[in-house]
Amino acid sequence: MAIANSTGNDLLALAGRLLFASLFVASGVNKLLWPLATIVYVRTFGLPAPQLWCIGSMLLELACAALLILGYRTRAVAWILAAYCVSTAVIFHHAFADQNQSIPFLTNLAMAGGLLTLSIYGAGLFSIDRLIGNARVEIASNYVRITSDS
Repeated sequence: MAIANSTGNDLLALAGRLLFASLFVASGVNKLLWPLATIVYVRTFGLPAPQLWCIGSMLLELACAALLILGYRTRAVAWILAAYCVSTAVIFHHAFADQNQSIPFLTNLAMAGGLLTLSIYGAGLFSIDRLIGNARVEIASNYVRITSDS
Protein backbone atom coordinates (compact mmCIF):
# COMPACT_ATOMS: atom_id res chain seq x y z
CA MET A 1 0.00 0.00 0.00
CA ALA A 2 2.85 2.41 0.76
CA ILE A 3 4.31 1.89 -2.71
CA ALA A 4 1.00 2.72 -4.39
CA ASN A 5 0.63 5.85 -2.27
CA SER A 6 4.18 6.89 -3.08
CA THR A 7 3.56 6.45 -6.81
CA GLY A 8 0.33 8.40 -6.48
CA ASN A 9 2.18 11.23 -4.76
CA ASP A 10 4.82 11.20 -7.48
CA LEU A 11 2.11 11.42 -10.14
CA LEU A 12 0.64 14.39 -8.28
CA ALA A 13 4.10 15.99 -8.12
CA LEU A 14 4.43 15.54 -11.89
CA ALA A 15 0.95 17.01 -12.44
CA GLY A 16 1.81 19.95 -10.19
CA ARG A 17 5.02 20.64 -12.09
CA LEU A 18 3.20 20.46 -15.43
CA LEU A 19 0.46 22.81 -14.23
CA PHE A 20 2.96 25.32 -12.89
CA ALA A 21 4.99 25.09 -16.09
CA SER A 22 1.91 25.65 -18.26
CA LEU A 23 1.44 29.09 -16.74
CA PHE A 24 5.01 30.13 -17.52
CA VAL A 25 4.91 28.57 -20.99
CA ALA A 26 1.76 30.53 -21.84
CA SER A 27 3.22 33.77 -20.51
CA GLY A 28 6.56 33.24 -22.26
CA VAL A 29 4.91 32.33 -25.57
CA ASN A 30 2.71 35.44 -25.34
CA LYS A 31 5.83 37.55 -24.90
CA LEU A 32 7.45 35.76 -27.84
CA LEU A 33 4.49 36.22 -30.18
CA TRP A 34 3.38 39.68 -29.02
CA PRO A 35 6.40 41.40 -27.47
CA LEU A 36 5.02 44.89 -28.06
CA ALA A 37 2.26 44.38 -25.48
CA THR A 38 4.86 43.57 -22.81
CA ILE A 39 7.17 46.38 -23.91
CA VAL A 40 4.36 48.95 -23.72
CA TYR A 41 3.25 47.60 -20.32
CA VAL A 42 6.78 47.82 -18.89
CA ARG A 43 7.19 51.29 -20.39
CA THR A 44 4.07 52.52 -18.53
CA PHE A 45 5.95 51.92 -15.27
CA GLY A 46 8.85 54.07 -16.43
CA LEU A 47 11.32 51.23 -16.22
CA PRO A 48 14.46 51.46 -18.35
CA ALA A 49 15.08 49.17 -21.34
CA PRO A 50 11.59 47.66 -21.69
CA GLN A 51 12.81 45.48 -24.58
CA LEU A 52 15.34 43.84 -22.26
CA TRP A 53 12.62 43.29 -19.65
CA CYS A 54 10.52 41.58 -22.30
CA ILE A 55 13.33 39.39 -23.63
CA GLY A 56 14.66 38.57 -20.16
CA SER A 57 11.28 37.62 -18.73
CA MET A 58 10.40 35.60 -21.83
CA LEU A 59 13.65 33.62 -21.65
CA LEU A 60 13.34 33.11 -17.90
CA GLU A 61 9.73 31.92 -18.15
CA LEU A 62 10.33 29.53 -21.06
CA ALA A 63 13.61 28.13 -19.75
CA CYS A 64 12.32 27.61 -16.23
CA ALA A 65 9.08 26.09 -17.54
CA ALA A 66 11.08 23.59 -19.61
CA LEU A 67 13.19 22.68 -16.58
CA LEU A 68 10.06 22.22 -14.46
CA ILE A 69 8.50 19.96 -17.08
CA LEU A 70 11.64 17.83 -17.20
CA GLY A 71 12.07 17.93 -13.45
CA TYR A 72 15.67 19.09 -13.73
CA ARG A 73 17.18 21.23 -10.96
CA THR A 74 13.62 21.59 -9.71
CA ARG A 75 14.42 23.04 -6.31
CA ALA A 76 16.65 25.78 -7.72
CA VAL A 77 14.19 26.56 -10.52
CA ALA A 78 11.37 26.80 -7.98
CA TRP A 79 13.36 29.34 -5.96
CA ILE A 80 14.13 31.37 -9.08
CA LEU A 81 10.50 31.41 -10.16
CA ALA A 82 9.29 32.22 -6.64
CA ALA A 83 11.62 35.23 -6.54
CA TYR A 84 10.42 36.21 -10.03
CA CYS A 85 6.77 36.00 -8.95
CA VAL A 86 7.35 38.13 -5.85
CA SER A 87 9.41 40.71 -7.74
CA THR A 88 6.87 41.04 -10.56
CA ALA A 89 4.09 41.37 -7.99
CA VAL A 90 5.92 44.19 -6.22
CA ILE A 91 7.00 45.98 -9.41
CA PHE A 92 3.88 45.64 -11.55
CA HIS A 93 0.92 44.98 -9.24
CA HIS A 94 1.46 47.31 -6.28
CA ALA A 95 -1.62 49.53 -6.79
CA PHE A 96 -3.67 47.90 -4.02
CA ALA A 97 -6.59 50.33 -4.35
CA ASP A 98 -7.19 48.89 -7.85
CA GLN A 99 -8.70 45.41 -7.59
CA ASN A 100 -7.40 44.71 -11.10
CA GLN A 101 -3.93 44.95 -9.57
CA SER A 102 -4.48 43.55 -6.08
CA ILE A 103 -5.76 40.20 -7.36
CA PRO A 104 -2.71 39.63 -9.64
CA PHE A 105 -0.50 40.71 -6.72
CA LEU A 106 -2.03 38.06 -4.47
CA THR A 107 -1.97 35.51 -7.31
CA ASN A 108 1.76 36.05 -7.77
CA LEU A 109 2.33 35.66 -4.03
CA ALA A 110 0.28 32.45 -4.02
CA MET A 111 2.31 31.09 -6.94
CA ALA A 112 5.50 31.94 -5.04
CA GLY A 113 4.15 30.01 -2.05
CA GLY A 114 3.43 26.96 -4.19
CA LEU A 115 6.87 27.18 -5.78
CA LEU A 116 8.53 27.36 -2.36
CA THR A 117 6.63 24.20 -1.41
CA LEU A 118 7.94 22.58 -4.58
CA SER A 119 11.45 23.66 -3.60
CA ILE A 120 11.06 21.75 -0.33
CA TYR A 121 9.65 18.48 -1.68
CA GLY A 122 11.40 18.37 -5.05
CA ALA A 123 10.29 16.98 -8.38
CA GLY A 124 9.30 13.47 -7.38
CA LEU A 125 9.91 10.13 -9.05
CA PHE A 126 9.14 11.17 -12.61
CA SER A 127 11.99 13.61 -13.10
CA ILE A 128 15.54 13.99 -14.28
CA ASP A 129 16.44 15.00 -10.74
CA ARG A 130 15.43 11.53 -9.55
CA LEU A 131 17.34 9.83 -12.38
CA ILE A 132 20.47 11.77 -11.52
CA GLY A 133 20.00 11.04 -7.83
CA ASN A 134 19.61 7.32 -8.52
CA ALA A 135 22.69 7.35 -10.75
CA ARG A 136 24.70 9.01 -7.97
CA VAL A 137 23.56 6.40 -5.48
CA GLU A 138 24.49 3.62 -7.94
CA ILE A 139 27.94 5.12 -8.54
CA ALA A 140 28.51 5.55 -4.80
CA SER A 141 27.42 1.99 -4.02
CA ASN A 142 29.67 0.63 -6.77
CA TYR A 143 32.57 2.66 -5.37
CA VAL A 144 31.95 1.35 -1.87
CA ARG A 145 31.73 -2.23 -3.19
CA ILE A 146 34.96 -1.86 -5.20
CA THR A 147 36.91 -0.28 -2.35
CA SER A 148 35.68 -2.86 0.14
CA ASP A 149 36.73 -5.71 -2.20
CA SER A 150 40.32 -4.47 -2.37
